[in-house]
Amino acid sequence: MTEIPALENTPASPSVPVSSGLIAYVLFAIAAVMTIASSGLPLIAPLVGVVGIIGVIVCYVKRDDARNTWVASHFTWLIRTFWWSLLWSVLGWIVLGIWDGS
Repeated sequence: MTEIPALENTPASPSVPVSSGLIAYVLFAIAAVMTIASSGLPLIAPLVGVVGIIGVIVCYVKRDDARNTWVASHFTWLIRTFWWSLLWSVLGWIVLGIWDGS
């Protein structure tokens, strides 16, 4: 039989800010659930934006801590998702306003 080489000790990777990533994901999940729940409920709708803004702020603040870890790509994805969602929301409101005004 062939011998399997023993695993060598690898240097510890930089500490991964999983708790920060988890907080950001939880905030975005709450925003997503609130978006679905708030359709047709104008009193809840502004809270969705506030939770999303808090989530993107957490991502921006903790992004330097996550540099060179697997969480960094997740923060980048969440930040881009926020800005693209905001862009499409604004464009939708503009189109809706133009459509409604005619």
